[in-house]
Amino acid sequence: MSNTENDEKIGKAIVNIRWSIFAAKFIIVVSLIALVILYFLERPFWIAPLIGVFAFIVYRLIWRLVCRFIGWAAKQ
Repeated sequence: MSNTENDEKIGKAIVNIRWSIFAAKFIIVVSLIALVILYFLERPFWIAPLIGVFAFIVYRLIWRLVCRFIGWAAKQ
């Protein structure tokens, strides 16, 4: 393998690790906010992690739509 291929693999690994860390932080923060809201609404706390994961999925979908729109607009 050439150095360029090794550098690309290392770069992809770093990006994947950073993305995983961001995903975990995002889900934890949203879950904690949801936990506080659920406390005041007197609802079960087990819903908070589900809200965090759902919010992350929505975030990713919106992010992909924006990126595709930008790619489409750049081609036009």
